[in-house]
Amino acid sequence: MADKNNDERLDFEEVLKLLKQLNADMDKKYVHELFDKADTNKGIGERSTLDSEEFVHFYHSVTERIEIEEIFLKYDGGKGYFSADDLQRFMKEQQKENVSEDQAKEYIAAYEPQKNMQLEDQMSLIGKKSHLTLYLKTCLRMN
Repeated sequence: MADKNNDERLDFEEVLKLLKQLNADMDKKYVHELFDKADTNKGIGERSTLDSEEFVHFYHSVTERIEIEEIFLKYDGGKGYFSADDLQRFMKEQQKENVSEDQAKEYIAAYEPQKNMQLEDQMSLIGKKSHLTLYLKTCLRMN
């Protein structure tokens, strides 16, 4: 999906396209600053790209900017967690991905670190951040 040349690295243009797919409309100059800070393995004369580890660092910088907590609050209905229904709605509206209730429950089971919340089919903010991080890593590997 994002990694067009399958080199397991993203250049700046690929990152911009991925952010657009994720509905993260941000100032290009600011994104470039975050990109440059995250690109720690750049050699002299090499093209700027992010490997998966660098991209995760970049993503965490971006999520601070897009205020993921506010997005979470928009979909949690004031409960402090996502139900399977909340997660379905989030995935449909923000990620443009239709998932079934069973798939939403599978995501919760896979990404929610708190067992008691897993048992209740609930996802905390920490679980949601984990889910988004792994989702983006997967995007790096897709055509």
